[in-house]
Amino acid sequence: MKRKKIISTLIVVFFGIWFFQYFLSYIQGAYTIVVLLIGLCLWFILLGIAIYQLIKLAVEKIKNYQRLLFVSIILILGFLSYTEPMGMINWEKYEGQNILVAEREGTANCRTIIKLKENNKLKYISRCFGVDFHLGTYELRKDTLYFELEKNVGYMDKYSYATLLKSKTDTTKYRRMILHKNFEDKRSLSFSIKEIKMNKLLNKK
Repeated sequence: MKRKKIISTLIVVFFGIWFFQYFLSYIQGAYTIVVLLIGLCLWFILLGIAIYQLIKLAVEKIKNYQRLLFVSIILILGFLSYTEPMGMINWEKYEGQNILVAEREGTANCRTIIKLKENNKLKYISRCFGVDFHLGTYELRKDTLYFELEKNVGYMDKYSYATLLKSKTDTTKYRRMILHKNFEDKRSLSFSIKEIKMNKLLNKK
């Protein structure tokens, strides 16, 4: 009975980490520590338990087919976590519609994504050996976006700004966003605009 409780607890903990991992990204570093380390260890432990249960079932004289219950749950959960590594629910859709999505890929396939949402909300996403979310606000003045973050993150200061650049071949569309760390720093980073709803963005002025 004690062994069943331990296995059940491990399954519940793994399910909780996998299903709600999205929210861990709001705690800096938590995604990497909890999901990549603890979650991965739990995955291998549960896989070992499933294999052990199958071996025990195969060699025991009086078959305890209840072992297949844990095996089935572990295999189904493992399959789902493999096919849907970020969870089965797209939690972000509850945070409001994207008005602008700009992305930049750095070294080692690390990515920085900036999303502007309704109600002047800014979401800064860093994907590099883990996922971190940071929140802020934005304001559009002409072709310039002024950002205000809770703290300095990555290339952005608490008060950064970005300019929107139109396509050279189609001046009706914006293709690039040039991010400036602050007004004193002369360096800039170029982001590719993946999605933009200019009419809604203009109405935010």
